[in-house]
Amino acid sequence: MNNLILRLLLVPFLFLPVVVFAYNFGTVPVAPAGFGIVNIANIVINAVWVTASAFFIIMFLVASFRFFTAGGDQSKLQQARMSLVWGVVGVVVALVAYSITFIIRDFFGF
Repeated sequence: MNNLILRLLLVPFLFLPVVVFAYNFGTVPVAPAGFGIVNIANIVINAVWVTASAFFIIMFLVASFRFFTAGGDQSKLQQARMSLVWGVVGVVVALVAYSITFIIRDFFGF
């Protein structure tokens, strides 16, 4: 019974390409001058860098909170150390990835 209901609900999606391709979207918008792949890549890279930076700050705050709340327990201290180590590894990987984008830009002359 459930299989029949699922199939009946999915049948309209079979006709969706027909509806989409029959629609006239009008003229194709023209991109503004100076807007291309390089600008899009810069926007994406900067957005990822800001997001990663926020994640690193949160990671270091979590690690410091774990250190403060460990209370001398060796297993909790080990977890806090590993949080700090993985936070540092993340920063290093992000810095290397960010610098690779500059190397590629300089190599191709962007």
